[in-house]
Amino acid sequence: MFASLSPSQLRRTLQAMAFLDAVLSPEWEIRHVSYNAHWAPQQELASLRDGQGSQVFLVWTPLGLFAKGYDAEAGSLDGAPEAVAAARAELPAETGSAFFDEPAFAWDELTFFGWRRTSHDPWRWIPPVPSARNFLLRHVTGDPQDYRHWALEYFDSDLPPNLIQRAFEGGEFAWSDLLALNPDASRAAIRQALAELGQTAIRVVFA
Repeated sequence: MFASLSPSQLRRTLQAMAFLDAVLSPEWEIRHVSYNAHWAPQQELASLRDGQGSQVFLVWTPLGLFAKGYDAEAGSLDGAPEAVAAARAELPAETGSAFFDEPAFAWDELTFFGWRRTSHDPWRWIPPVPSARNFLLRHVTGDPQDYRHWALEYFDSDLPPNLIQRAFEGGEFAWSDLLALNPDASRAAIRQALAELGQTAIRVVFA
């Protein structure tokens, strides 16, 4: 489950998902998961989209790990401005520039948000009910089989389990492996995705 993953486990999981998404979808706009280790100085960003207007942003910073989500069907959280103001008062002032003041996160569309100050702290969610976030985060479990089931639903692709497992464990891929995932895979898209993943054990031999 998402909440049971440590910040480093969550990073590796989303890097693997972003890599596989880049293989399956050369067009960035229709990928479900993307990852950018160079989002800002000392900040890494993962984003998840469902193609229907819902999205989640996760940001790793020296101040902790932060999440913000919007469910297009559920709509915005009642009392969202007050909830954000209360959280800002509780967290260090520096958090504002790293998270709450980032316009790219579209704070006018807010269903839930949360933070985890250290790897030993539990998530603090607003609102606290898990139903507010489970729909958007249900596939982020760290289990390769969950990604396989999701890819079958989202991309209509039944992927080889051993290749998904290799991505989640951090392994080396030959170009022929990636063509087995998607015959139309793009070298340029995959090179770009790998550059954005930052430190990862995933490697691709393009020869």
